[in-house]
Amino acid sequence: MIHIEIDTDINRPAEEVFDRLTDLTGYNDWMPDGGLLLRSTQTSEGPVREGTTFLDTIRRGVARGEVVEYQKPTRVAFRQTVHLLGMRMLESQPRYELSESNGKTHVHHVAEGNCIGVFRLAEAVFKPIARAERERTVRALKLSLERTSR
Repeated sequence: MIHIEIDTDINRPAEEVFDRLTDLTGYNDWMPDGGLLLRSTQTSEGPVREGTTFLDTIRRGVARGEVVEYQKPTRVAFRQTVHLLGMRMLESQPRYELSESNGKTHVHHVAEGNCIGVFRLAEAVFKPIARAERERTVRALKLSLERTSR
């Protein structure tokens, strides 16, 4: 199993942080190029809520996802199945817990994943890649929100 935990503080209210995390197509605007994520698209109709589905286009594959928990403005969780070259590679469950104090938000991010089938043999290779991508996401989230506050 892959288990990653990252904590950061963002100088913005929790509601703004939550809104940024749950604007699924908005990731295209604030995630920098160079990582695994190429494009994010909401695939279900209506506002984002529990049950909303999305598709992330990633390098050499796709990740089909769903919002599995939506408690504005404190908690959001996703479930994704990553397909690499057309084969199911990984089941992941990234989640964010937000707590606000004096207009600043503490973000506790946990991501867990399990490689599937033959990909279990390469789990040790995927762990640092997953950690780097999760760190990149949290760093980009922070920078995008703090940049707009100036």
